[in-house]
Amino acid sequence: MVNCGICSLSDWPHQSPDLNIIEALWSDLKGSIAKCRAATIEDLWMTCEEKWAQIPVEKIKKMCESLPRRIEEVIKMKGRN
Repeated sequence: MVNCGICSLSDWPHQSPDLNIIEALWSDLKGSIAKCRAATIEDLWMTCEEKWAQIPVEKIKKMCESLPRRIEEVIKMKGRN
């Protein structure tokens, strides 16, 4: 099989740090929603929308600004923990 310079999933380091900030935001959302008791799926959806809208823009900005430092760490550690 020809590689063509494309990294396959089997080349990806096991348990590599997650650099996708959306994962951290989803985790925060999940944690805040777990504290709520929705009676219906519609209530749950409304709660999700409300909690998502409450995420401070400054938090997202800081997460984005931290990416270069985090990427440097991943490169330094060669994808390992």
